Amino acid sequence: MNVYRFIFLKLLNSVVLLFMLSLIGLWIINLIPGSYEDFTQQEEIQMNPNNIEFRALPLFYFGYLPDSLKDAHSKPTLSSYLNYLPEWKWNGFSNQFHHWLTHESISLRDSNPVRLKIIDALQWSVILMLPAIIIIFFAGMFLTEWSVRTSHQQAVSILIKTLTFFHSIPVFWLASLLLLVFSSAHFLNLFPASIASADYQSPWELWGLKIYYLILPLISITLPALSVVFNLLRQRYLDLMNSYAWQRMIASGVSVIDGLRWEARPHAYLVMLAWMASAIPLLISGSIIIETIFSMPGTGRLLYYSITIRDWPVVHALYMIAATLTIIGFHIADYLQQRYDPRWRTDNSYGS
Repeated sequence: MNVYRFIFLKLLNSVVLLFMLSLIGLWIINLIPGSYEDFTQQEEIQMNPNNIEFRALPLFYFGYLPDSLKDAHSKPTLSSYLNYLPEWKWNGFSNQFHHWLTHESISLRDSNPVRLKIIDALQWSVILMLPAIIIIFFAGMFLTEWSVRTSHQQAVSILIKTLTFFHSIPVFWLASLLLLVFSSAHFLNLFPASIASADYQSPWELWGLKIYYLILPLISITLPALSVVFNLLRQRYLDLMNSYAWQRMIASGVSVIDGLRWEARPHAYLVMLAWMASAIPLLISGSIIIETIFSMPGTGRLLYYSITIRDWPVVHALYMIAATLTIIGFHIADYLQQRYDPRWRTDNSYGS
């Protein structure tokens, strides 16, 4: 197929998938017990009367699911059981999906637009997660190529065990251990324990003037993920180096370094595409645990806090943005693999 048909089909699939995901998200929110009103009553917080209780509205334009019994305490009768039979209903435009589609979402907590809250939090997640993804990518490539060409197998074994150890530790334990060792006054006390203590005008200022506030959060994210990337790349490199094509290339006089550079790296990049596609949503969701421990007001912490207080418009918006980025990431990886991996090319694939 040509490139235009490829893009059209991917866009069509994305629209249908996002449509289904938005409905599923609203449906799950309706099933979760508790509401923002329950939270405000428990915390003695006065709720803004302009806020809309979404779960009081029907889910979609039409419905076919049965109703529940209107009075659960009344004695069941034959007519009451008829309420469980499927019944076609037209709900009109007064439904949750139409309101979400045509109106700007408003936070139940402070009546601020959800868009502005996510933009403010997104800056923090991006300044943390984007450098972490870049560090993981290049560090994984460097360690993998060193491990397959070095003759010190004992050092490679130590490296593998060390990365496996950090991957097996829960993230909150690792972050807490780093804080204890590097931020406690009883130990090294080299880095600040919380970003909230930084005097900054914007989150981007931390990278320019106060990067030491981000070192411990970056270490907490990169060390566990580095083990996964290293194992993926190392296995791909070893499979290639054990092939007959690699042995013939080395026998022809090509050095191992040149072989890794021109033959192995393109294959490794294809492996990393799949990992990058799954890592793109981290720019939105961030790391809930890391952002909470280090007091970063990012989207991960915003998601956790919004779930805690039942601020469902914010939760649904973050859920949809993460879903959109996931779909985009996988479509980009699919396109690049079909474009550059000859094993994916068939008579009906892109580029034929």
